[in-house]
Amino acid sequence: MTIIAVGGVKHAPGATTLAVTLAGLAGDGGLVVEADPQGGDIAARSGLPLDPGLLTLAAAARRGLTPQLLDAHTQRLANGATALLAPSSPNHAHAALAGLRAPLASLFATRAGVTVIDVGRWDPRSGALEAALNVDVALVLFRPTVGGVEHARTRLELLSGIRAVLVAVGDHPYGASEISVALGGGAVHVIADDQRAAEIAGSAAPFDRWLRRTAYIRSVAALLDALTTTSAAERAS
Repeated sequence: MTIIAVGGVKHAPGATTLAVTLAGLAGDGGLVVEADPQGGDIAARSGLPLDPGLLTLAAAARRGLTPQLLDAHTQRLANGATALLAPSSPNHAHAALAGLRAPLASLFATRAGVTVIDVGRWDPRSGALEAALNVDVALVLFRPTVGGVEHARTRLELLSGIRAVLVAVGDHPYGASEISVALGGGAVHVIADDQRAAEIAGSAAPFDRWLRRTAYIRSVAALLDALTTTSAAERAS
């Protein structure tokens, strides 16, 4: 069991794409949860209906949330993961999340497999930090520019006390070692800046032979392996 929260910083694209890809690579036990109060994107990208999803779950869970109830309101993605889809409307998404954050966190803590929570941006006003309190690791996604690194620094400060992992999209103009030094040490994971592969993966398309061989998928697979291995070691200790 591993719970991963994925969030970006200002001007950092790809949080939802990374979340969908991580859940798909996790195999049959992978679940991606759209918890971005600004609304969801997966339904539109993958051609799925919004229902069942976050809104129908919020209505059904008024008397309590169970694993069976959660399963009944998720949908299967073409990449093999399941998804709890959020409405595209920020008002509807925010209202649904307000009542579900705490019960979902308790449920995810006992769920087998990999749960990936897409929080959108790491914004203290959005509820993203509250969602991160109950995860094994919080990913801070950013572009390795001067501005991106500075925004990543401020998000690390916000996530103080939570295991946060820096994820850079590409290695230009600054590489992982330079970013690590600038931010006071710590590992920096780099995922490939491959727009074509990321767009296809973000639509939850099946992992065919071509897609699996792309730099984007290989780099995200390496990230997932590092995260799940570390989480398993921490639980064992």
